[in-house]
Amino acid sequence: MALQIKIELSSGILIEDAYCRIGSVVGNKNNITIMVDTFMNREKCSEGKSIVQ
Repeated sequence: MALQIKIELSSGILIEDAYCRIGSVVGNKNNITIMVDTFMNREKCSEGKSIVQ
């Protein structure tokens, strides 16, 4: 399951329908870190393309 959202990169480029999903979850009893992977779109994710940074 994932979300499709509109995001703006630090360069000012706007991505409509970016595909965002949980990439990893790491934690212990005091902290939790959740990494979100964002792709240009769902098709790029399915093709194994790299994430948007």
